[in-house]
Amino acid sequence: MKRIWLILLGCIALSSCDKIESKGMYLTRVPIFETMESIRAKANPVSSPTTIVQTGKIYIYQDYLFINEPGKGIHIFNNVDPSKPLAISFLSIPGNVDLAVLMESCMLIVLQIC
Repeated sequence: MKRIWLILLGCIALSSCDKIESKGMYLTRVPIFETMESIRAKANPVSSPTTIVQTGKIYIYQDYLFINEPGKGIHIFNNVDPSKPLAISFLSIPGNVDLAVLMESCMLIVLQIC
């Protein structure tokens, strides 16, 4: 008798499962791949000074002033006279987020974090 009830209960449980269909929109990000050759072909990293739209971190190293412009690049100024810094050039680095100056070896380190 128990066996019949178990089989009957199992049939009822399995027959009550409905197929649920859900349709919805999902947002996703798709990576864009580019070869290094095409990136280097487009690159013109050092250019004449440009106007600063949005400033990020500012670093002073020896007689130079580095101003980070997030997403665009780094503005380089001659800071011999701090009351009147002279714009030297603009280092174009698309997608840059931050910069740091390593004092021991005079290296400019650019961080790109996406």
